[in-house]
Amino acid sequence: MKAFIKAMDYYLPQKELTNEELILNFPEWSVEKIFEKIGVTRRHIAAEDETSADLAINAAMRLFSQGVDKKDIDFILFCTQSPDYILPTSACIIQDKLGLSKNIGAIDFNQGCSGFVYGLSIAKGLVLGNIASNVLLLTAETYTKKLHAQDKGNRSIFGDAGTATLISSEGFAEIGGFSLGTDGAGAENLIIKTGGFRNPKCVNNVEFDENNNPKSPDHIYMDGSEIFSFTVKHVPILVKSVLEKNEVLHDDIDL
Repeated sequence: MKAFIKAMDYYLPQKELTNEELILNFPEWSVEKIFEKIGVTRRHIAAEDETSADLAINAAMRLFSQGVDKKDIDFILFCTQSPDYILPTSACIIQDKLGLSKNIGAIDFNQGCSGFVYGLSIAKGLVLGNIASNVLLLTAETYTKKLHAQDKGNRSIFGDAGTATLISSEGFAEIGGFSLGTDGAGAENLIIKTGGFRNPKCVNNVEFDENNNPKSPDHIYMDGSEIFSFTVKHVPILVKSVLEKNEVLHDDIDL
């Protein structure tokens, strides 16, 4: 048995933040400079009352409009770092809101940039293990709700969105082998320190570095240079490994 991506879709919130709007808050930047550094002209921002589950539900509805039958779904995987609640599981709420069968599995998992890849690996395991036949993999984030208003670096990068992917025993793209890795030593380089059980209360404290960038335990903090260095050092090794596992050569890749 093999596992495949069978269908995909996405949902973007209606509100947008353009580079022209961004420089109104940061006049020391220009539209051209932001685009040169980031490659982004606009990003979609979730409404105040719009959550990650809402984005995922909308993405799933678009997937169903392609002809995917919701009656075939027998497992939901929902990847988010901005859940609606600490509990219950957002995937369970999504199951109810979408009107899916009660005889299905539904779990959340917490991953960031690697979330979609992790989701594919878990979904493949469910299909190959005969635990599920049609896995609905949803990813959604509302990171912008945790960005400090004066954090020009992260505000230029982050937006909000949801995706829906159907993984099945047949489809248009076979899911091959994976190379996964973990190094929790860099946790401090991308973190929101308050809001969990270790530091449950917001401290409402903001410090500014030499570049006037805010650093607050209540908001997303990212050490961009450390993240970039980690990526440059470790990701090429994973790329090489995954090509070898799947017996694919560099010259076979055109995108």
